[in-house]
Amino acid sequence: MPHRDPHRFALRRSVRDPQRDLVDPAVRGTHNVLGTATEVGETQRVVLTSSVAAMIGDAQDIVDVPRRIVPEETWNTTSSPAHEPYSYSKTFAEMEAGGSPGARITGAWSPSTRV
Repeated sequence: MPHRDPHRFALRRSVRDPQRDLVDPAVRGTHNVLGTATEVGETQRVVLTSSVAAMIGDAQDIVDVPRRIVPEETWNTTSSPAHEPYSYSKTFAEMEAGGSPGARITGAWSPSTRV
């Protein structure tokens, strides 16, 4: 079964090409893992470890959220390649994962939203 360890790294607030440097690798990596899980044929389920960045782009996003409690169904809708590109890459990759043919996503779990 494929396993991808997260690597910690320092991310500059700006990148030269957000699409090339953040979005494309995030989407490609997600598709590669899900594609491999599908090809193996023995995969019973895929558990996607989510990121709070896929839910909230920045502090402004929670201003209109009742009681400032962000429900699991919330998608980050304010990030873009030009504004909070890292958050956008996480959101876009996760949305793409939900639409991958043949992969069975049984749930997404965001460690940062659990106490």
